[in-house]
Amino acid sequence: MTNIQRTPSTRIASSIFASVLMLVCGLASPVVAYQDDNVDELIRDISLEGQERVKASQNATEAAQKLMNELRYVEAEEKLQEATRLDPSNESARQMLDTVMLILGDRSGDIQDLRRRLVEEKNVRLQQDVFELERLYLNGRRAMDERNYDRAISTFDQVLERIRWFPFDFDLTDQQNRAMQSKDEAVRLKREFEVLQRREREMRILSDAESEMARSLSFIQNRIEEILRQAYRLFAEREYERVIDLCDEVLSLDPARQDVRALRRESGDLRHLYEVLASGMQTSEEWERTFIAQLEAEIPYTEIFNFPTREAWLRITRQEQSLEDRLQAVETVQQKTIRSRLRMRVASVEFQDEPFDQVVDFLQDLSGINFVLTKEARDALEGGDGTVRLARVTDLPLENVLNLVLQGNDPPFSYVLRSGAILIGPVDSLRNDLFLEFYEVSDITKDHPDFRAPRLALQSSQDGDADGGGGLFDLGDEEDTQETTLDSDLLVELVISALYGDDGEPDGESVKYQNGKLVARTTL
Repeated sequence: MTNIQRTPSTRIASSIFASVLMLVCGLASPVVAYQDDNVDELIRDISLEGQERVKASQNATEAAQKLMNELRYVEAEEKLQEATRLDPSNESARQMLDTVMLILGDRSGDIQDLRRRLVEEKNVRLQQDVFELERLYLNGRRAMDERNYDRAISTFDQVLERIRWFPFDFDLTDQQNRAMQSKDEAVRLKREFEVLQRREREMRILSDAESEMARSLSFIQNRIEEILRQAYRLFAEREYERVIDLCDEVLSLDPARQDVRALRRESGDLRHLYEVLASGMQTSEEWERTFIAQLEAEIPYTEIFNFPTREAWLRITRQEQSLEDRLQAVETVQQKTIRSRLRMRVASVEFQDEPFDQVVDFLQDLSGINFVLTKEARDALEGGDGTVRLARVTDLPLENVLNLVLQGNDPPFSYVLRSGAILIGPVDSLRNDLFLEFYEVSDITKDHPDFRAPRLALQSSQDGDADGGGGLFDLGDEEDTQETTLDSDLLVELVISALYGDDGEPDGESVKYQNGKLVARTTL
């Protein structure tokens, strides 16, 4: 930059002229300083106004940028100085000027850049701390919305603590007031929530206690009823000791049960009574055994008079089954079912001139048994009136009702069990199955040898006999002349008379005696 040399008078005149121009133009932009050598530049700067100064500053900045790209930093410095003078608020020009001055070796740019960075970093940290306070505050409000009041209070305490130790001189009164109000609100809501929770917990505990009490009472009542059922059953079985124990258990659950106390008292009395009776019977049995032992000691039996044991008798005795038992053992399930239904009791029945077929159908529907009429029965019903008259009967087995109906017919009917059904027909046309059975009767029809009894030795216990000697008695000299047998023909007549009466043996049935056995061919 070239300096213009002027005389002192010229400098004074120029200064006066510049002052006049400033007053005339009314420029508000301050002029920081000027030198005598830069009067022309000052006059040119003052002549620019408003937008023109800003535009000129931008043009100078753009020109400086081009010069910097061409590495012409000295000329770029002049342009940037001009741009900053024209528009002191041109931050881009200032930064570029600092950079150019740093390149040209001027350290004042470093200081300005450092100061600017420090200010920017301070502003950034300030904004970050303020944002962090706002974030913590919002977290506290969110915790309040979630009813996590402890976390909300802790968060608001953190906000207040950070405001208290805030590292910058910044007005945080609004944040502090909001945090304190929110903390007070969180404390209040926490107390209300704790009171509500405590009330709900108390109500829940009370409800659970009432439910548990109801369940306990129901359980105790059911337990008492079950114990009493067992007690009454054992009382009927005369288990009085166990009845007393059960009554004590019931009274421990419900001491106000007077019926249980009465049952316990009665059980105790009966227990004592049976104990006395048992003691008396035991004493009586002991005395009886004592007397028998004394008598047995006085009469020494020989081995021949010792009776066999029960097991020996079971081996000796031949077990026989009756004909009815053997037939029942081979009966089919269907036959057993029919016999069981015939034993079914009929509450009430009456027939007044009812057709025989309808009566049979009624009995069949009532019992579920199949009734079949023989040809002879149908012919007899067609030849007669075919009606049934039976007075009212109650509480009789179906078998008896059927017999009354069949015997009231003319001619009398009977029935037999055949092929899973009941076959009905006249008495003379139906024959039951015949069975052949042998009975051993030789013990009453044949004479048995008279064996001599052995001599029985009796020990004397007379006081006058010092040695206690005894004597021998012979019981075999006397003979029993009483008749002990029965004539076989007489036995057959007795059996026939007992079975058939005066009518004698029916056709096909017989009772005979043969080789010590009674041969019977009869129906059941």
